[in-house]
Amino acid sequence: MSRKKVEHLKNNIRICEEQKKNLINYELELAMLHTKGELGGIEYHAHVHHFSHGKSIKDWHEYYDDQIIKYNSEIRKLHHEDFGHKHLFFGIAGSLLLVIMIFNVRPAITGMVVNEAAGTVNTFFVFIVNFLVFYLVYSKLKMMIMNIV
Repeated sequence: MSRKKVEHLKNNIRICEEQKKNLINYELELAMLHTKGELGGIEYHAHVHHFSHGKSIKDWHEYYDDQIIKYNSEIRKLHHEDFGHKHLFFGIAGSLLLVIMIFNVRPAITGMVVNEAAGTVNTFFVFIVNFLVFYLVYSKLKMMIMNIV
């Protein structure tokens, strides 16, 4: 659900940037016509007033900038909320993986001295492999989370 909300907010930012760009282009076009003498002062102000719906061009620039800032802060807020849930999930998953790894490395009682030393080496090897797998999975998940934020 938050992914759709983020896409909607990004679309709103894009629309605000396009509207601001259109405003600047129209403003430059009117200024150029006014400078060339093709548009008188009264006509220039009438066009600006009509295009800007009674607000000044500066007010519209500030409005679009404020909207873009507002949408970006909402996106950051959604990412932080999403990150909190994922952090909790990966913390629980990592703890569960650690518990499984600890129970998997229990020493086996064989009753034979010769096999006991080999079993210890095998157990240590299993422990190292499990630790490396855990570390790789944890670091990969951490990288994925950092890329999301």
